[in-house]
Amino acid sequence: MIVQEGKVISILYSLRIARSDKLIASRLHKPLEFLVGKEELILGLEKELLGLQVGEKKKVRIAPENGYGLRDEKRIRTVNRSKISERVDVQEGMILKRKLKSGELMRGVVTSLDDHTVVVDCNHSLAGETLAFESEVLGIRDATKADYNKVKKMH
Repeated sequence: MIVQEGKVISILYSLRIARSDKLIASRLHKPLEFLVGKEELILGLEKELLGLQVGEKKKVRIAPENGYGLRDEKRIRTVNRSKISERVDVQEGMILKRKLKSGELMRGVVTSLDDHTVVVDCNHSLAGETLAFESEVLGIRDATKADYNKVKKMH
């Protein structure tokens, strides 16, 4: 059996930022299981895993466009401080969350602030980064109805 769309696979992996070799995430002891083709994993890594078999390992670099995207200056917002609850002690580096009218949750990191404004960067923290993955396929199985239902609930 090979990794292909409609299969549930389990992998071990480590993720580093390629330019600095800084470890970002690691699943070396507890496998990650996901349904291939249902956007549960970044597209670039999923494509690189296609065709592999159980036991195969692969090292790949994923360009930003196929990872968490390019940084978008439009996703950096300056917010009037009066729009933020007085109960929130706003500080640089903190994550602010806001539910949009569409129901979507917007998250951003406070990058600077003064008495009147707060600058919030809503880009993913890994946007613009080339990613280096090391992965190993541990298991491949046919997807069940329950697997598809789980994905529907997530999206």
